Amino acid sequence: MPEKRLAKFTFTGEEELPELQRGIQAAKSERYEEARRMIVGVLKRDPSNVTAWLWLAVCMPDRYRRVECLQSALEIQPDNPLIRKALDRMLEEQPSVSPFVKGTMFALMA
Repeated sequence: MPEKRLAKFTFTGEEELPELQRGIQAAKSERYEEARRMIVGVLKRDPSNVTAWLWLAVCMPDRYRRVECLQSALEIQPDNPLIRKALDRMLEEQPSVSPFVKGTMFALMA
């Protein structure tokens, strides 16, 4: 499951966001729709929140959207080897994923 792979992604300072923490807890409890709503709320206010993008990937119903979330996180932190590794794994599992179109995930936040 992707949440086990992403569970170690927590970045200093972001753990203090209560809405994000509630979203992470919901994701860990497999309440993905609830988690998505909370995490998207965080991203509406702070689209550069890497932890929120990573956990949104956990909550996505399909691999294509998970890859988009990981690509959004990598765009923010291009030198982060953990994000690169997670993205590479997702692409290895299904290499036919369409290329990322910048801004696609933001449509979820509208």
